[in-house]
Formats: sequence, C-alpha cells, structure tokens
Amino acid sequence: MIEGYIHSIESMGLVDGPGIRTVVFFQGCRLRCRYCHNPDTWTMRSGKEQIFTPEQLVNKLLRFKPYFGDNGGVTFSGGEPLLQKDFLCEVLRL
Repeated sequence: MIEGYIHSIESMGLVDGPGIRTVVFFQGCRLRCRYCHNPDTWTMRSGKEQIFTPEQLVNKLLRFKPYFGDNGGVTFSGGEPLLQKDFLCEVLRL
C-alpha cells in the first residue's frame, strides 16, 4: 500500500496558483534551497506529518472542490512532491 507523508494542507490558498486553491505541502525535501520558505518540511519524518493513502487524500481534496470555481484547484508543494513520486502519481491518477 502506498502512503504519503504530508506536512500540512491549506484549504483556502490564494497565492499558490490561480483562483482559490487547496495547497498540499508534502513532507520531505533533499534540495535544501538557501531561501526555502518551508525548511520545516525538509525531514521525511518530522513526527508531526500526516500519513495518507492516495484515496484518503483525494477524498479530502474533493471536499474543497465547490470552492474552486472556474480557475481554482489543487497545488502540490513542499517539501518536494517528487520525492514521493509514486504517491503523487497515484493521487493524480485518482
């Protein structure tokens, strides 16, 4: 079973893409960018992360769909979402 480690979910994001968005911040990043906005997402296991199956995350995201309107949607941020590529691909497939 695939599981994803999620740092946090912002339900009314207005700056991470067009329209009203839900922003999923993944836990874990190896890039260590100098001016990173989210250095608390760097470790894969912080002890505070939420663990989701792809189905659980999609079901949570679908609850916010009525707020997206014509331009909104979901943004996957981090951490580094591609560090958990199998999980991300399954979420996108669903």
